Amino acid sequence: EAIRLAQQATLETREAKHPPRSHEEQRRTWRAQAEAAIGAEGIGRALAHSLGRTTTSRVDITEVLLDRVAREVVGRVARSRASWQVWHLRGEASRRSRELATTSAQAELLTKELLDPALAISVPLTVVGDGIEEPPELRRVDGSSMFEVAGSRLYTSQGGLARRWPPGSRFRGGDRLAGVDRQRRLAE
Repeated sequence: EAIRLAQQATLETREAKHPPRSHEEQRRTWRAQAEAAIGAEGIGRALAHSLGRTTTSRVDITEVLLDRVAREVVGRVARSRASWQVWHLRGEASRRSRELATTSAQAELLTKELLDPALAISVPLTVVGDGIEEPPELRRVDGSSMFEVAGSRLYTSQGGLARRWPPGSRFRGGDRLAGVDRQRRLAE
């Protein structure tokens, strides 16, 4: 009963909708409403401000900037995740690219440029391949095996390794590992 009364009250107090209009008629109506609100000069100023703006050119992308932003991308992902996949890096790289670029095409290009250095400083946790070398016909365009699920490799950071397995950590059989040996064993 309460719902029916609320619906009835809404319908009785709502303004009637205007009849269907063409796009041109709708634009004339909007223009008249805008002139009533801010005047013809106000419309002119608003249009000049929004259409007359100059866009800044793309930020000069240097290797130094790419490396710095790639480290920031990995750092940001590492703060929220202990391990990640390429998709997590791509998402964060895309967010950072949109901050630096002035067009969507530039942002997409910068995302691709950031992904390689971000992957290079990430530490792989999963073993690549099974020891059997596939022929080129069974490899994707990027060189990865068709028998590996695309984007399924797990990565972490050097800091993540140190937190999870401090130097001198004991693994299977009581082996003491250090440095490169530890990373190699983690990849196995």
